[in-house]
Amino acid sequence: MAGSTPLGRDSSSDGARKVRSLTEDLRQRDDIQLAALLRARTDLLHPVPAGFGALANRATTVRSLTEVLDGLDLWSLQVLQAYAALDGPAAPVELAARLPGVERGDLETAAALLHERALLWDGPQEYRVVNAVRQLLGGAAPVRGAAAEPLAHPQPHPPAVGAVASEPPARVARHAGGQAASFVRNATDLLTAWSSAPPRRLRAGGLGVRDLARTATALGQDQQVTALLVEVVNAAQLLGNEVGSAAAWCPTPRFDTWRTLPLAEQWAELARAWFEMAAVPALLGTEPRPNLLTWDVRRAGATDVRRAVLEALRRLPEGTAPDREQLAAHLAWHHPRRESALQRLLYDATLDEAELLGVTGLGALADTGRALLTTDPRQEAGADPVGAALVRAVEPLLPVPVDHVLLQADGTAVAPGPLVPDLAADLALLADVESTGGATVYRFTETSVRRALDAGWSAARVLAVLRERSRTPVPQPLEYLVTDLGNRHGRVRVGPAASYVRCDDPGTVASLLADRATRALGLVRIADTVLVSAAAPSLLMSTLREGGYLPAEESTDGVPVAQRPAAHRSPLRGVPGAAPAEPGPPAGEVVDAAVRALRAGDVTVGERITGGSGGSGRLPRSTSSETLAVLHDAVAAEQEVWIGYADRAGLTTERVVEPLRLEAGFLTAYDVRTAQVRTFTLARITAVLPITTR
Repeated sequence: MAGSTPLGRDSSSDGARKVRSLTEDLRQRDDIQLAALLRARTDLLHPVPAGFGALANRATTVRSLTEVLDGLDLWSLQVLQAYAALDGPAAPVELAARLPGVERGDLETAAALLHERALLWDGPQEYRVVNAVRQLLGGAAPVRGAAAEPLAHPQPHPPAVGAVASEPPARVARHAGGQAASFVRNATDLLTAWSSAPPRRLRAGGLGVRDLARTATALGQDQQVTALLVEVVNAAQLLGNEVGSAAAWCPTPRFDTWRTLPLAEQWAELARAWFEMAAVPALLGTEPRPNLLTWDVRRAGATDVRRAVLEALRRLPEGTAPDREQLAAHLAWHHPRRESALQRLLYDATLDEAELLGVTGLGALADTGRALLTTDPRQEAGADPVGAALVRAVEPLLPVPVDHVLLQADGTAVAPGPLVPDLAADLALLADVESTGGATVYRFTETSVRRALDAGWSAARVLAVLRERSRTPVPQPLEYLVTDLGNRHGRVRVGPAASYVRCDDPGTVASLLADRATRALGLVRIADTVLVSAAAPSLLMSTLREGGYLPAEESTDGVPVAQRPAAHRSPLRGVPGAAPAEPGPPAGEVVDAAVRALRAGDVTVGERITGGSGGSGRLPRSTSSETLAVLHDAVAAEQEVWIGYADRAGLTTERVVEPLRLEAGFLTAYDVRTAQVRTFTLARITAVLPITTR
């Protein structure tokens, strides 16, 4: 539990200060304390309150209090409940009777944390609970003079987490590296498969159950693992929704760049996408079953849970796999108000998914997981896009990519490790993956070799690549297969007429005319070596292939047309789950500016405007000449001013601005509260007053 004692207070003057409300308490805080409050409760920042009264009002709304209470650990809640049961102020030491057996230091630390977050006010000697907090906790107003009942089972510290196994760090690292390489390979296989045969997008959005099952079977994985792969590549913006009447899920153009990256950088992008995504694929096993790639599988707080689980693992001895029940109890102590069946599902899912990605190995946090915790998901765009620390952590754990295969006599090729990108692309065209694991087995078939020939390769090029990339000789059956297909491929050529068939061998032309399989094409001989048909070229090509003729397509001028497998791509745009669900902590300069705005608003309205005379607190109206004179001086001196500004409806608001320039009847200024540069019409500025700080 983190906490800090109040800063900038003089305990000797507490009694004379006579703070009577939360507003006065906030006003008495120094800049460090105000900044700590705004960082802990970011909802108070947007927009910046006009003053301390507005800040206190917003801090006591149900929505704001619910959010901050949900972030408290069990001990802080117990101390807060103890204060809610008391009537009047109390020092932390006075709670000892209600929280027996607790160290005084734990009480003081918890009270300071609650005061920092504006759940208690006054102090540091004594604190009072905010009335709205007491009501939200469900407690009735305490009876004056009534004794508080002791609170059962105070828990100032989280439960310990035991271990179920302990492995040598080297073994953990090896296992994590193997899992990381497998995850990248499976992600590549999924995107490659969806590139040529993308599944349709459901009318209501998302991925269909049958398409998920079909993909899982093709990858040789269960549906839960496949669901994780789908959501991670989606979050990494490698997957998108192809637009049009036949909307489908297929890779984005970013996939073509990603697949050429080194293996370590590929994994780093996937790992960070998983860590930051709002999607929870494990919800696929709940009822009612949601569809993947929809908002139904997104959950607020998923990123926070992943970070909390990995942080808990990091605090364990290296190589230690935790007891899941004890880990769940430990995590529940940190956020007791969030504890639910969903929260437990998130804990277990994080552990399972981290193992599949190689963030953990054999249940223990690996160096990859430690590096992942150091990455900043809110960094500026373009800065360290894959996380240099993450790449450095995973690189030594991954198998070194190989630039060769081992050709076997049974028509297969064995890749003894992950392949370099160009060889992987060649084999994806020449052969089909038969099995994966420590080594990948590719099988050469007539269909796979024809796929390369259709793409414009010659038989000589196929054999040259195999000889160059194989550490073993090209088996004779494979050489015969490639040579035979190369000789037959293109012997029959198809072109539009609607379509025609041209063949240099009159005997083959005669066979085509006599073949029953081609009768439906309506082939007509127009020369000894040329046939024409009313069928479309695509139908003519497919029918001749089914008849075993291995035709090659050519253009109208007789030039062969290379036929590469269709590669669908979707526009790179936002898709469900592809971005973090929650905004990050505010930047330091934003918090500092907000504190200055609070001070300026409070000083200007409370002191500068009224002059300490008990005025109304409204800005006095100024003439046009006075307005221009003050604004000119403010631009020259780079000084903030307080202005009254009337909108189109005639309502006047007051704001702190820093004038930048005056021209053509307009004022361009930096609005402190909204942190934006805005343009104001001079005719609508009703009043202007320079700000003098204390």
